[in-house]
Amino acid sequence: MVSKTNDEVIMAGPRTNYNRDDYDRIMRLPRALEEQLREEIVQMELKQSKPYVSMFAHFEREEGREEGREEGLKKAREVTIRLLLRLLTYQFGEIPVAIQERIHTLSLDQAEPLVDAVLTSASLTQFAEHLPSMEDTETSS
Repeated sequence: MVSKTNDEVIMAGPRTNYNRDDYDRIMRLPRALEEQLREEIVQMELKQSKPYVSMFAHFEREEGREEGREEGLKKAREVTIRLLLRLLTYQFGEIPVAIQERIHTLSLDQAEPLVDAVLTSASLTQFAEHLPSMEDTETSS
């Protein structure tokens, strides 16, 4: 790294190509003033925006988040059931259709603990004892 002398820095003149990070470093405000500035900026933006557009955008964002959560839970349930069936097949061989169908009706909350049950059960019959009853499955879906 080449070091410039004070004379070279002065002759080069002041720096004019600052970016946002430079300003944040140079103009560090005390915490209370920074929070006050942030609040004033938010209030200014609220006054300049159209409240109904903002409100609808907020609702659409919330709907999108909810749809994303639901989609994520649905995918997690599908993956857990696939994993459960693979583990069962690996541990005990061919799985009877009745047990497969019952597993496909499980909720995510019901299927997750059964992964542990597969690993700790000595037989398919012992594992089947961990399956929730059909009534429990219907009420949790």
